[in-house]
Amino acid sequence: MMTKGKYLILPRHYLEEYASLVGKTYWQLLDEIKRSINKEIAMITFKALSDPVKYVHLKTGNEYYVMKRDIIECTNGREEKKYVLYYRDGKFFCREQEEFDQKFKEL
Repeated sequence: MMTKGKYLILPRHYLEEYASLVGKTYWQLLDEIKRSINKEIAMITFKALSDPVKYVHLKTGNEYYVMKRDIIECTNGREEKKYVLYYRDGKFFCREQEEFDQKFKEL
């Protein structure tokens, strides 16, 4: 093992050995690590954007966090449309505000 600045560098054989101990392949382990890192990045972004407000989708019952409302589209001729940026399970979504307000309810 080595360190480079604040990062820990693990040789591939360490990860392969660990993967075999937990019943996974090296590539499955790397995929889990990647997903974990992506979720952490999403959460950092999530916290940085705003104070999110929790909403529920009326049809599915899934809960989402609204990050920002009144987003303006910059496409010529469509500047009047407003959008909502919302988040769930590491993914961000964008929907027209009028449609969003019909399909979601604030909790």
